[in-house]
Amino acid sequence: MREKLGIIQVRGIGDAIIALPIAEYYNNKGLDVYFALDDRFVESFQYAAPYCKFVAVPFDSFNPDWGINNEYWYELPLKLLKDAGCNHVISFPYHESHLLASTKDERIHGALKHRFDGEFEKRITDLQLFQHLKFDEYKYVTAKVPFENKWKLTINRNYEREQNLFNKLVPPGKRYVVTHLEGSDVKYNPDNMNFDRDTFNVINITPDQTTNIFDWLTIIERADTVVCLDSVFCNLIEQLNIPNKKHFIRRSSIQMTPVLKNQWDYVGVEIQYGWYK
Repeated sequence: MREKLGIIQVRGIGDAIIALPIAEYYNNKGLDVYFALDDRFVESFQYAAPYCKFVAVPFDSFNPDWGINNEYWYELPLKLLKDAGCNHVISFPYHESHLLASTKDERIHGALKHRFDGEFEKRITDLQLFQHLKFDEYKYVTAKVPFENKWKLTINRNYEREQNLFNKLVPPGKRYVVTHLEGSDVKYNPDNMNFDRDTFNVINITPDQTTNIFDWLTIIERADTVVCLDSVFCNLIEQLNIPNKKHFIRRSSIQMTPVLKNQWDYVGVEIQYGWYK
């Protein structure tokens, strides 16, 4: 019987994309990998990443008033993975590490210290590596997976769904720009970007068109250029090594901004269309 490994990654689907190559790495080593994920995205991720079994963590169990103490972040997915028979579980307590390092409040330490008891978490915490690593580097060091695997993401694509979305949104015969300007805590108006509308159509990625992030891949690949907020789509484009022209709008501190190697141009929100001629 194959050994079962659990991965807890419920802090957002951008983080889930970053962690998928970790799951595939251990699957290739002969383990059955169970991946705890926000239940709203399980169906699309299960099709895209068949090398692991996704365990649905009910999003309606999340209580924003509880902050980092919320059981949704760790205790509930840990229980679900243990119930699934996982012998080992990897979590990524990066936020908890920084919080405990910044306070001596015994109540906070008492509430969170058990999140570092696992074999993977204890090792990286004892080494105090959270102080020296970006959050995506931290995931790979915690999991003992080479960081270069981040750029070996493999996705099982549904080309029919992708083409249907392309046919619906992309007018024929004209170059186009793809923008993704909406994240969990920020939203920019694409109309404020000064693209030459005589030259380019602007296709803005929005959740009302599809709830499946992978449906956008054909549109992204065929775009003249992409303007992307630091978000799940930035991670997807980066980790799939999509070679089109790319522009990155940062929104987080250096610790919470992913490592990018695929020739992104860092820009502000106001984009001048002359760059894309």
